[in-house]
Amino acid sequence: MLRYTAIVLKLSELLDKTFVRKEDFETPTGRALEEVIQYHNSGKYEERDYELARLEMLVKHLEEIKQYDENMLNSFRRKINRDDANYYGFRFEVAIAASLIRKKVIFGKSESPDFKIQYGGQEIFIECTSRHLSKPSVRDLKIAFEICEENPLDRYGKIYIRTKNEGKPSSRTTTGIGSA
Repeated sequence: MLRYTAIVLKLSELLDKTFVRKEDFETPTGRALEEVIQYHNSGKYEERDYELARLEMLVKHLEEIKQYDENMLNSFRRKINRDDANYYGFRFEVAIAASLIRKKVIFGKSESPDFKIQYGGQEIFIECTSRHLSKPSVRDLKIAFEICEENPLDRYGKIYIRTKNEGKPSSRTTTGIGSA
């Protein structure tokens, strides 16, 4: 459980939040930490280790963001524990930001679209979106498929750039927004 302690300390520092009181564990991040303890106490060590690895990746990504731009980290701090519905989207945005940083891409963070990149005299936009299905149904999967097949022009008047596997959306489909 030394890994757990290290993660809690780093998350406390990076998110400027303590994980001590009961209400601290009522946030999405707090529940993820609490889940590690529950898995450990019930002997579900594989699940515990998986959650620890996910939390370690969050710490790694937040540290990369902090080194790149403290103001960007502050904007993520404000978003992280708003509500459960946005938690997975937040985690996705953090992972994308950290990936851009590792690739040495110069970018800016905004609310919408999420990222702006200058490249070759053009401005490229990335809008992150995710869908978390706790109990997926056939109807949910049909909706997700329809979202992938939507018209490439969106509310920003930009063209979506899609990466598809053999022309069909897949679980690895990535979507970004480019200039029209």
